[in-house]
Amino acid sequence: MSSSRCISCGLIHQPGQCNLETSTTPPDEPMDITPLCCCTCYFSVIGSFFLLFLIVLGLTKLGTRQSCYVELFANSVSISNANANVSAADWTIGFVARSPVTGCEVSIHTLNSRLLRGTEVISKSSSPSSGYFVTGDKTEVVFEKVVMPKVIGDVIWDSRVEIMFAMNTNARYLNGFLMAACPTIPVKFTTDQSGKVMGSLLGNVKRCDYIFQKHLDSLRS
Repeated sequence: MSSSRCISCGLIHQPGQCNLETSTTPPDEPMDITPLCCCTCYFSVIGSFFLLFLIVLGLTKLGTRQSCYVELFANSVSISNANANVSAADWTIGFVARSPVTGCEVSIHTLNSRLLRGTEVISKSSSPSSGYFVTGDKTEVVFEKVVMPKVIGDVIWDSRVEIMFAMNTNARYLNGFLMAACPTIPVKFTTDQSGKVMGSLLGNVKRCDYIFQKHLDSLRS
């Protein structure tokens, strides 16, 4: 029993479903794939892959927003307005916020901070800016009139910083405030032939611990 078929854009219709009015190929002859059919199939495949790419990209960004994690470090120390004949100088300590999660964007802003040597507060600093958030994951804090060590050339091991940051990220749940503590910031002091005193962070960046809160009142309570 012979079966008839209808060819349309390369598709073979089942027996009983052939539309003879739209068929351009006589029964039992080779399929005729037209340029229109090729273009339609080509763009359909390309469109499918593009749609799949958009879905994967959206899921990746959603995963980044849900898994953003921030690490805080003290990454630099510099001394200014210092020489061997003065007992105090200005210290500038740099901080950086990083995330091991790709695509996690972080901005931090210093609200207030204090520099301690042991348990003694030796200097305080407040941010001069009225805005909480700034673009960038780095900030510097200036502590004025910090008492210099008596013996130039020593390393001060017991310096530490307590600091409050406002933080903004591209993760909805991780926008708020950090109360950070950076213990044991070792500062190396040297002096040149002109008597200028220089200080720098000894070693690599130093990790800071912090407590995160959505609201400022939670930190003050």
